[in-house]
Amino acid sequence: MSDINRVMKQALAFHRDGKLGQAEKIYRGVLARHPDHPDALHLLGTIAIETNNFSDAVMLIGK
Repeated sequence: MSDINRVMKQALAFHRDGKLGQAEKIYRGVLARHPDHPDALHLLGTIAIETNNFSDAVMLIGK
């Protein structure tokens, strides 16, 4: 398993456990290194939806 996959798996576990801040931090870290990473963009967009930040959600999921 590649490093990015391990990191994303950890972020998804945080996300599923409701630890949105921790998941968001990891997703943003992934995007800092890989700005077009589709899973990180989508999952960060779902956090935006879950926190009622709909304008960010549209932008993130639409990328």
